[in-house]
Amino acid sequence: MFWTLGGNQVGKAAIDGWRSVIRPALERNARLWPFSGSLNELSKLPGCVLCETYPREAYSHVGAEFGGSKRIQEDRQMAGVAMVNRAEARDIIFTAEARHQILDGFGPSKSGEDPFDATVGLLSMIEVVDGSRAEGRPSTHEIAVWEGWILGQAASPGLQAQRPAD
Repeated sequence: MFWTLGGNQVGKAAIDGWRSVIRPALERNARLWPFSGSLNELSKLPGCVLCETYPREAYSHVGAEFGGSKRIQEDRQMAGVAMVNRAEARDIIFTAEARHQILDGFGPSKSGEDPFDATVGLLSMIEVVDGSRAEGRPSTHEIAVWEGWILGQAASPGLQAQRPAD
């Protein structure tokens, strides 16, 4: 996983992610969900499966609720307690250090939101892989092959593919 630091970095990070992570992985037989197939199909093939998660979407998947801001350690701590309780109820076992970091809110720095989001993404992926949550494939084939999807996001039945004009 990779994440961006600071505002207005999404485009730059996406380009760097494709160059540095995704493209080399695809050259080594990795598969890109949902473009290469369903998660069930892809998990039976050799190589790793790459997918996109969206932390804001994944918060509800893992029980992280905010009354404040994920940039504030105390708010991350409160969300972390709920995340750890939910994960451990599902038999997910953390190392002592990982559990400590989550419950500590990943430290006092605003940048603690980055490892927090990475952890949320990982826990959301685990929920999909272990069957606790559906993979959430898009409602139409066109969306899957044109835009992709966010792992675990529920598909909207009325959603139509939006393609740019030729």
